[in-house]
Amino acid sequence: MEQAGLIAERYAEALARVVDDTDQLVQVTREVQAIADLVRASRELRVVLANPIISREQKDAVVGAIAERLGASRLVRRFLQVVSQHGRLVILPEIADALGRACDARTGVHPVELRSATPLDASLRERLVRALERIVGGKVRLSEKVDPEIIGGLVARIGTRVYDGSLRTQLEKMRSRLRGGASAEAAG
Repeated sequence: MEQAGLIAERYAEALARVVDDTDQLVQVTREVQAIADLVRASRELRVVLANPIISREQKDAVVGAIAERLGASRLVRRFLQVVSQHGRLVILPEIADALGRACDARTGVHPVELRSATPLDASLRERLVRALERIVGGKVRLSEKVDPEIIGGLVARIGTRVYDGSLRTQLEKMRSRLRGGASAEAAG
């Protein structure tokens, strides 16, 4: 893991340790992620947070105004001040991701990355969530990506396991078998 990732993990773990109640941790995580999503979405905001010429006080004011506007709790606003005091606001998206993982671990939620060739409709998504919950034996948090490269079908990643039901993989396997059969005929 790179340096920024390690630092982000430490901040996330520290915040997660401060929060005793699981429901509160879920809420705090949502608040931090909402602010981090704004940072991700706004190039201008990222430039401000990364600019060494802009004072920490000014960065505090910007992030504080965003947190207040989003209705962030006192705990989250104080956490953002600590992050700012240490010059780490620029890695807020990584901190939010790490906090999400810590929250998932504490609440028993399994993150699942799902790739499909086209967007999923609500009915299929619901059936997939139920099937994935049976596989993992608990709740899942689905993150969906549309990947036309897989042609059709789905690819699900749960931790280090990959369930590949994509048409692309099936075609590659078929091509490999056909080439293997052609090689055997040529040799014989």
